Amino acid sequence: TGYATPLVVGARVYTFTRQGEDEVLTAFDAASAKQLWRAAYPAAFTMNPATRGHGPGPKSTPTFANGRIFTLGMTGVVLAFDAATGRVLWQFPAPPVQPQYHTAMSPVVEGNLVIVHVGGQDEGALTAFDVATGKVVWQWTGDGPAYGSPVVATLGGTRQVITFTQENFVGVALDTG
Repeated sequence: TGYATPLVVGARVYTFTRQGEDEVLTAFDAASAKQLWRAAYPAAFTMNPATRGHGPGPKSTPTFANGRIFTLGMTGVVLAFDAATGRVLWQFPAPPVQPQYHTAMSPVVEGNLVIVHVGGQDEGALTAFDVATGKVVWQWTGDGPAYGSPVVATLGGTRQVITFTQENFVGVALDTG
């Protein structure tokens, strides 16, 4: 199950789904539909009753950049996978306070940063991770995430990450947050 859009890169199709209590990233050959690899991790959570009609996700489409695939699971766990093999390169754990309605935004890659808003409804951090190591480069901790993906643009001469939060529409400097 899930709402994540399949990702087509070259001759491969990647799907990000829920299978039982696991979130699963799977690579298929686009021509034959043969499964090339499957990577799963446990992702149990308690669904908010208000979202039951929307299902257990995941709802965030993976992002591909430079041979890596980045995912954001329903509980806020962020993973980087090797797109060729499915090997997990790094993982950022789910925050202690999960978003009330869970997640529905996709990671954005800009240069050597992958940007995701992680955390719960009243607290959270727009976070830039190093794409290679998963190390947190910067965080903006204004308030919790909303359900749209951040975008990167140059405004007023500054390269910015622009996103909605629970209470704001913000732009933060790409290099420092």
